[in-house]
Amino acid sequence: MAELVEFNSERATGLKYYVTPQPGIGGRIKQLVEDFVVREITPEGILLPIDAQQGIENDDQNGDYTIFSLQKYDWDNHRLIRILSRRLKTSRKRFSLAGTKDRRAVTIQRMSAWKIPPEQLLKLRIKDVKILNPVYANKPVKLGDLWGNNFTIIIRDIRESKMKIEQSIAQFQEVVKMMGGLPNFFGHQRFGTLRPITHLVGKAFIQGNFKKAAEIYLTTTSPLESKEAILARMELNETKNYRNALKNFPKGYKPELAMMNHLVRHPNDFINAFRKISKGLRLMFIHAFQSYIFNKFLSLRIEKGLSLKPITGDIVQTLNGSVDLFKENQDNMNTTFVAPLIGYELSLFPAGIVGDLFNEILEEEEIQPSMFRIKSYPEASSKGGYRPVVMPIKDFQVLEINKDHLNDDRNMVKITFSLGKGSYATVLLRELMKTDLVTPIYEN
Repeated sequence: MAELVEFNSERATGLKYYVTPQPGIGGRIKQLVEDFVVREITPEGILLPIDAQQGIENDDQNGDYTIFSLQKYDWDNHRLIRILSRRLKTSRKRFSLAGTKDRRAVTIQRMSAWKIPPEQLLKLRIKDVKILNPVYANKPVKLGDLWGNNFTIIIRDIRESKMKIEQSIAQFQEVVKMMGGLPNFFGHQRFGTLRPITHLVGKAFIQGNFKKAAEIYLTTTSPLESKEAILARMELNETKNYRNALKNFPKGYKPELAMMNHLVRHPNDFINAFRKISKGLRLMFIHAFQSYIFNKFLSLRIEKGLSLKPITGDIVQTLNGSVDLFKENQDNMNTTFVAPLIGYELSLFPAGIVGDLFNEILEEEEIQPSMFRIKSYPEASSKGGYRPVVMPIKDFQVLEINKDHLNDDRNMVKITFSLGKGSYATVLLRELMKTDLVTPIYEN
């Protein structure tokens, strides 16, 4: 029987239930940066090695691109690309990567740079960053050019005994095997870890209310932010004085400062204020709202007692990307069970009982697919797509259960597993731990 989630950060983003019945082991993640290691798996199934040699992989100098492995410790991808472009005196647009990675983690991923030779990259010295095995190539690494990621994670501060931890994990594995995986929810990172509001900004975009979108983005507070940021947001909410807010906001809040700089010069020009922040962040608002609808849909399925297996009216997708409604008696061996990421150009929506659930959510949110074509802000429009409903888990292993040397009278467990691209390790961890994953990491 699924349990109701108690944590505000999850409920706010549409994650309302667990599907595994065993007691959670509790504990906390990311107490140390090195407790969370993420290694990219290439489309060919190659697992990128940590701490590989830092040399040039071959002497072949054909190709306008340099592909390399990027190893980083506690670095945000977007900030690191800004630093790389500044050090190399070139445009950020020259860099591309296969997928974004957690900031508070040790990560290794593939990246490419246009017309920047390997020798130049290897000369860079950036704290806690390694550029490994650069090689010339004819094509760049593009977003999505990966199979998935491998995770090695230490969960600390566990109150339970070693025997109870072993029992809970064994029960968890048994249920996951029976279900073929877990619900492929979007994790809290999709919505803003400190302030889970990106989907609310996206909804205001879709509704064409850019003033509301700006107010949500600039003034919504979170107890996990610094006191300086909380006070600055509260004062702006009360006074609407952007000139004063520029002095009050912390200097690191670059998107907010860029928007407010524009609003000081052009009051009420909220559309163009958003154009002062990166295109990636603007698109994230829309993607986060699509993700929120997807999470709500999966949660409602679970609430209504529907399994993670397709039923009549669900959607299946073939290997070539075409979609069709699931039929009970047809051969669906070569298809994937998917649900919509809502947009203006989707060719198929769920039907029957499942369709009723999906429409119930759209009515509740006062949203229609056509609204994702935003005429006043076309660059934020979204055609939509489909996402697998189930998140398969590969190579799950318990590597160690032991005393936790960082926390007195507590235990730790070290696990490893692999997930396909677009799936979140925190979705697995929430089912295993059944505790608040966010607050212990970021509370002041």
